[in-house]
Amino acid sequence: MKKQPKATTTTELTPRAQAKATGQSTYWSNHKCPQGHVGLRRTINGSCCACSAAKETQRVRNREERQRANRKWNASNKGYEAKRAWRDRDPINAWACSATGSARERARRYALPIDIDKNYVRSIVPAVCPVFGTPFEFLGKRLRPESPSLDRIDPAKGYVRGNVAIISLRANAIKSNACWQDIQRVADWLRNQE
Repeated sequence: MKKQPKATTTTELTPRAQAKATGQSTYWSNHKCPQGHVGLRRTINGSCCACSAAKETQRVRNREERQRANRKWNASNKGYEAKRAWRDRDPINAWACSATGSARERARRYALPIDIDKNYVRSIVPAVCPVFGTPFEFLGKRLRPESPSLDRIDPAKGYVRGNVAIISLRANAIKSNACWQDIQRVADWLRNQE
């Protein structure tokens, strides 16, 4: 005769297993973590909540310290000259770094997918704007209509390979967040106004 497996009840389960079974995100543990904390732990991985909070606080402090150091460096004449020399040596590379960083920030802010990097962006930079045929202006502090800009061909797909193009700022402003059907409607309306 085959033995039936022993039925387990929630009282025989560990606190973590009980929390998992009931769908809780944290549970109370009486065991000390490596740092000596006794208290809440995360159900998903058993990590100590107090340690996680301390690590996050330290990460924020480190980030603020780096930003403060970068601001100080960038504000100094030496930092400004070094940045300018780097930008003047290879303006396309400097633009690709800046455009990729800005795209990452927008992707994070709007929860868009992104899989492009500086090398990919640099590899797809054309010599002229594919829309207007005007040469790009990579140098200069101010953005001009001829400045290059990174465009999502289909805005909903995000910054993924094959869905980004480099067009002039003027063309990107005209396109904005519209699809070709919207732009065609605007063009038809303008044609009828003449």
